[in-house]
Amino acid sequence: MRKIKFTTIILVISVFFLIGTVGNMLNMIQAYHQTENNTTLYSATISKVEINNEMMNVKIWVNEYDYYLTIPRFISEEIIDEAWNLQIGQKIFFRIENFKVDAINSTELINIVSLKTENEDIFTLDEYNKIFKHESIPTQIAATIVALLSMVSIGYCIVSNKKNAAKSK
Repeated sequence: MRKIKFTTIILVISVFFLIGTVGNMLNMIQAYHQTENNTTLYSATISKVEINNEMMNVKIWVNEYDYYLTIPRFISEEIIDEAWNLQIGQKIFFRIENFKVDAINSTELINIVSLKTENEDIFTLDEYNKIFKHESIPTQIAATIVALLSMVSIGYCIVSNKKNAAKSK
C-alpha cells in the first residue's frame, strides 16, 4: 500500500513535468516562427541607445513610448556592430509579437523580433527565426530528455502500481 502511494506521487509529478515540458517545447517552436501575420509593425524615433558590449545587450529608447525596446541577447551578439550605427533622432521600424501588443504601453521593456531603419535592415524576421532556432537547440535537447524521462517514469509507475495492486488482492 505504501509503495502504491509513493509511485502514485511520482506518477503525478512525472505527468506535470511531461505536460510542462511539452508546453515549453511547443512555445519554443512557435517562438521561432515569427511572420508578418503574427507580429505587428511599429515606427518610432530613437531618443537614446544603450549598448553594453560585455553583456551583449542593446536597449533603444524611443520618443513615442514610455518603455525601451530590447533586442534579445542572441540577436544582439549578431548585430552589435550595426547597433552602433543607430543615431538619436533616427526613425526606426520594429516588430513585436501580436500577443504583446496590448501590453505595449504598460511595460518597462519590450522584446522586438525585427528592426530596420529607413536605409537598412538591422535584423529581419527571417534572421530572428534562424538565430532563435539555432540558439534554442540545447534547450530543445534538454526538454526532449526530460520528456522522455517523464514518460519512462510514468510507464514504470503505472506498471508498478498495477503489480502492487494485483499482489494486494
